[in-house]
Amino acid sequence: MRSESFRLGGDGQINFLIAGGRDMDALYVALVLEDTGEEVLEATGTDFEQYFRVYWDASRWLDERLYIKVVDRARGGFGHINLDDVHVPGRLAP
Repeated sequence: MRSESFRLGGDGQINFLIAGGRDMDALYVALVLEDTGEEVLEATGTDFEQYFRVYWDASRWLDERLYIKVVDRARGGFGHINLDDVHVPGRLAP
């Protein structure tokens, strides 16, 4: 699953709640550069159902076109990822 593309603004600080399985290969949330498809930041769960907040300093990519991708390719007891309360500072179009 992926978000709509956005132009990163503000101070470039992105944060969200994550829970569920821990598997950086099959269960993760990524910040992706739209032009290249490169995943520049990633986070995964902790094999626990309680949410915790992840903070990304994405200021390096201010004014870039990005999107958030959620990958859920795992199976089993913690074969899922939970994502909630995503905060992304954007730039207004002129």
